[in-house]
Amino acid sequence: MHALLGLAADDVPGYRKACRRLLEESGPNPSPDTALWLAWACVLVPDAGVDPARLVQLAERAAVVAPKNRDALLVRGAALYRGGRWQEALGPLTATVAAPQGPRAPAQGVGRSSPEAFDDTGYDLLFLAMAHQRLGHAEEARRWLARGVRWMEQAPLPKTEQGGDNPLYGWNRRLAHEALRREAEALVQGTKR
Repeated sequence: MHALLGLAADDVPGYRKACRRLLEESGPNPSPDTALWLAWACVLVPDAGVDPARLVQLAERAAVVAPKNRDALLVRGAALYRGGRWQEALGPLTATVAAPQGPRAPAQGVGRSSPEAFDDTGYDLLFLAMAHQRLGHAEEARRWLARGVRWMEQAPLPKTEQGGDNPLYGWNRRLAHEALRREAEALVQGTKR
């Protein structure tokens, strides 16, 4: 959350500093669950100020416990993408889109602790758009981006009885989705949002 606060404050240097500190404090062999969250915290912007190879290493460590777990697949794909290994990133990211999520996903000892966890497909779609664009698959990239944008438009639903946004779509998810959406749109469409 500390790293995300840097992004929320539009303090990318502060975000990078938080990522470096998190990695230093975690030591060389964090638990798989800690490795998952460390890698995830550091893949949300193009340059988190940490070695992309270390992010892939952490993602691989997280996947050891449950390689088909949706969160482990997403983080592995995102880390591979950030490491410039775009073709390799397609495999886990595509598998993530098809993997069970939310209430259907069984707890596997890594990732979200609640079986009612929020469906975070938007992350997958945006990373897929960027990976396809980097590989020169412009039409495929536009399709994934359009799906990601449509997903994000639905994310605040269902509304609460009081009319507020979906309580499972908290500020941290919204912030991460928005950062990735801006990056994907700039890359795929050549625009700034």
